[in-house]
Amino acid sequence: EHEIVWHTKVLDSSLINKLGYTADSLVVEFCNGSVYKYKGAQSLLYDIMQASSAGSYLSSNVIARKDLYEVERLS
Repeated sequence: EHEIVWHTKVLDSSLINKLGYTADSLVVEFCNGSVYKYKGAQSLLYDIMQASSAGSYLSSNVIARKDLYEVERLS
């Protein structure tokens, strides 16, 4: 199991509480408290943080791309 490194930047997002990554995954803690890991999407972390809407970027480029990223709920 890879250790999660949480990014410290506070996002102005009604969807995302915080973002992190492991060696092979993007990790997202949503505002509702659930945490999901998206295997293979770790390289998108900074793109999500730089987007005008982090939640919209995550939704369309990660969550909607079930064909690209394996999803695992962590909590």
